Order: sequence, then structure tokens, then C-alpha cells
Amino acid sequence: MTGLSAVAQLDELLKLSADLFVLDEHLPAVSGHIICIYLRSQPRTAKVPVILVSAHPEIHNYAGLCEANGWVGKPFDNRDFIRSVEQLLN
Repeated sequence: MTGLSAVAQLDELLKLSADLFVLDEHLPAVSGHIICIYLRSQPRTAKVPVILVSAHPEIHNYAGLCEANGWVGKPFDNRDFIRSVEQLLN
């Protein structure tokens, strides 16, 4: 994602009927927590749960900054990830 294509792709997220967003913190053009802030600012996606995923040691701070519903540090156990998803979807 670069320039206008990044904005266009963000707008595509708003068209989804998502139950949950899983965002990696380290993406090529826009960080996951920035996308999370964007999703939180839009009426259609403001209440959709978000999980941030990253190997960054401060991922919990990024998750708090954007009001993500959860975070998972890499590397992670698949069971921990699945448990996080299940908790948010139930």
C-alpha cells in the first residue's frame, strides 16, 4: 500500500461486513494501529473487534493507543490466538 492506493484499500475495509479485524502492526505503508484508529473513527466499523498482532515488544501499548480489543505477540501459540478470537466473537 502506498499513497492513494493505501487510502483506497482502507476504504475497502469499510465495505466489509467483518465480525473481527486481525491487523499486523508492521505493514508496508500504514501501521496496524493506525488502521485500527481509522476503523474506530468510522461508524460502520467502530464497534467491530480488532486484534493487533506483532513481534514488537510494545504491541500492548499500540493496542491500547488505538483501543484494540486485544493483542497477540509473535511468535504465538495457535491455541492462544484462537482463544483470543473466540472470546471476542462470543
